[in-house]
Amino acid sequence: MLKNFLHTSDHTFFPRILFFLSILFLVTGCSDKRELKNFEHKKWQSDKKGCNGFRSSYFRKITEEKKEFEGMDDDLLAELLGKPDKIFYSKRGKKTYEYFITPGKQCDEKYLKEGAKVVFEINSIGYVNLVFEKKF
Repeated sequence: MLKNFLHTSDHTFFPRILFFLSILFLVTGCSDKRELKNFEHKKWQSDKKGCNGFRSSYFRKITEEKKEFEGMDDDLLAELLGKPDKIFYSKRGKKTYEYFITPGKQCDEKYLKEGAKVVFEINSIGYVNLVFEKKF
């Protein structure tokens, strides 16, 4: 099929090539595969709700590189950091993902308050637009 598409005897060869290259660019050029250097994704993800204390050691890295997260697709964020500990939905399709970074009431009732969190606000089209810490 591709052979027939590219080999034509009329003057539509150039527009066809242009169309084919445009589709190829859209399919391969629009993926966003950001990686954070020296960030152990699996270890972060295994520290559910920040109860093991590992996440707190990486919180500084997240805040220092928050520009890497801003503009990131929410699916990629979840791929890197795992499923959020809390998700809040607000008006007009906005979401907030919260990841606990320190132990707190979410781990054990002996704590009086929930642990600190890193919060990602996600706009209505699914991109991170704000990263900040929330302490109690």
